[in-house]
Amino acid sequence: MNKLLICLFILLGVAALGFAGYPARAQDDLPRFEETACWFDTGLNVTCGTLTVPEDRTSGAGPDMPTVQLPVAVFHSTSADPAPDPVVYLNGGPGSSSIEYADYWMHEPAFVLLLADRDVILFDQRGTGYARPSLDCPEYTYMVFDQLNKDLTLEEVNEQFVEVMLICQENFTSSNINPAAYTSAANAADLEDLRAALGYARWNLYGVSYGTRLALTAVRDYPDGIRSVVLDSTYPLQVDLYAELTTNAHRAFTTLFAGCDADASCNAVYPDLESVFYETVDRLNEAPVTVSFMGLDIRVTGHLFIELLFEQLYRTNSLPVLPIVIYATHNGDYNALQFALDAYLGQSVHISEGMYYAVQCSEEMPFSAEAAQAIDTGGIPPQMLTYFNANNDATYTLCAQWLTHPPNPIENIAVTSDIPTLVLAGEYDPITPPAWGERAAETLQNSYFFLLPGHGHGVTRAGECGALLMVEFLNDPTTPPDASCIDELRGPEFLVP
Repeated sequence: MNKLLICLFILLGVAALGFAGYPARAQDDLPRFEETACWFDTGLNVTCGTLTVPEDRTSGAGPDMPTVQLPVAVFHSTSADPAPDPVVYLNGGPGSSSIEYADYWMHEPAFVLLLADRDVILFDQRGTGYARPSLDCPEYTYMVFDQLNKDLTLEEVNEQFVEVMLICQENFTSSNINPAAYTSAANAADLEDLRAALGYARWNLYGVSYGTRLALTAVRDYPDGIRSVVLDSTYPLQVDLYAELTTNAHRAFTTLFAGCDADASCNAVYPDLESVFYETVDRLNEAPVTVSFMGLDIRVTGHLFIELLFEQLYRTNSLPVLPIVIYATHNGDYNALQFALDAYLGQSVHISEGMYYAVQCSEEMPFSAEAAQAIDTGGIPPQMLTYFNANNDATYTLCAQWLTHPPNPIENIAVTSDIPTLVLAGEYDPITPPAWGERAAETLQNSYFFLLPGHGHGVTRAGECGALLMVEFLNDPTTPPDASCIDELRGPEFLVP
């Protein structure tokens, strides 16, 4: 346990201070942008600041009303004559920070290409990252690490999850934070206030994952200031994330197995990958193994193995090694799990779980229970059904107690718009499948949809083709971008000895 605690506190860092700083009291001059020192070091020309807005968007600002402070970074274009309309990046989650990853972001090809023509804006959405107040939940992260080497059933793990998240909710309330105020609609209002405060007549929205849902919400609520939209790995309002979770995950796994089968070299070295995967899941569920990682002893069950591979399907650069991971684990070599465990543990540290469930419990779960009954799960292996259905049940249980206000039906209705929109999807994406991008495009009159083979989640940040499509689209949103780079893409180049 001492090793667990030491590693946990190192990873958490200042995250344990998530409740530090009560919501400041609103002033009459809201929204307000004030320049500050940046939260990161960079040799680029960047202006940082804080946007202060009302916490409760339904009642507005007043001398005694709480506010939220959102960190903002405006990266100025490297062009001597930049376009007047910047790109604002909308991160995923919900609950992920943009500012925390600014050092990493600024070195990505997509970021460099965007800066060549226009300013790029990063900001932490309410409740995330460096925003204050934060809806981070250190108790959740502690729970994840505490469970790593314990002999717990899937049901016991999920029971603890519900208990811990309700404790977090109580902590928010006692800290004068209202989780009901942390929604996509409130995020979109913050976004509009930011545009006005920075003095841009129009700008371009660039969303990835949940950021696409936020972009669509902004298109619905504040269309006038939006020149164009890029939706990468789309999460439309009308879909049911949890109702379709198991089928979407199964589709991605099946795509992986089929991809290896169709690759002569992969199939020769890793034949019948699907059967080997499920044999491994069954074996680990019957007899979990302990794997050492970063000084931690981690009990790997079949359920955790599914989760580890599921998360790696997000990452385009991980796809080529997944057959190796499956076969190595099946053969008793658990070293191949190291990189997957690193991503899994990092995910629990770098997301504001309170913000995630504040959004999902008010905008997604209320519409999912009935839809789940209509989903055809025939043909999905029982291992997959057991794992994802148990997770869904835990989230349903939590949201039934978390939700403090009636859901707004508009949050389940497709967004209709004629704003030029580029919709991009990855073939292997396990969480926002290509079909969701196509469904979003159906009600976006001036949209262009492209599927990128061999890609997972977040195609603009995973390779040159997606980034080039985005930049060309932004240069002229009224014309379909040249998609010839897609013709050069193939499935993952699976690594074989």
